[in-house]
Amino acid sequence: MKKYLIIFSTIAMIYLYSKVLLSSGNIYQLLLASIGFFFFLFGVYRQYRKN
Repeated sequence: MKKYLIIFSTIAMIYLYSKVLLSSGNIYQLLLASIGFFFFLFGVYRQYRKN
């Protein structure tokens, strides 16, 4: 069940990240979205490595 939740949240994060990339012209918003997305991917990687 946890694997499906992580897959769903990853798809949602990719969708939101691409929406911000396409709609935003603000460089700070793009930078914050990139940092948040990489932190999310790092957290997913650590969670899978732990199991």
